[in-house]
Amino acid sequence: MKLEISNDIAEVEAWDKYNQKHNIVLSQKATPINHLPLTINNWAIYPNLAKDLVTIASKGIKTIIVTDYLGRIKQQLNNVSELQLLNTTTWNKGLYFIQAIKTNGEINTTKLIIE
Repeated sequence: MKLEISNDIAEVEAWDKYNQKHNIVLSQKATPINHLPLTINNWAIYPNLAKDLVTIASKGIKTIIVTDYLGRIKQQLNNVSELQLLNTTTWNKGLYFIQAIKTNGEINTTKLIIE
């Protein structure tokens, strides 16, 4: 296990019994969901040009799937909370697509650029 703390962010690296690495990011800079400018689809992604962390604020979303520009799945999050953080520090620069699958089955997609 490895722990790094800088300013308002703490990152923990942990490995499971199958030797798969999991990153856990904690931030003190959370914004309450009721103060976010949610889109008509009830979700927002910021910042978008991102470097280290991306926040996904949502209502009624159960799954988030991140793919690269070739359609390869980069990350999948199930049982999504209203305020979800993505650690993008190890991602290559470029274009990614974020699919939000709502509890009613509706799918919304938006672009995310990592610089």
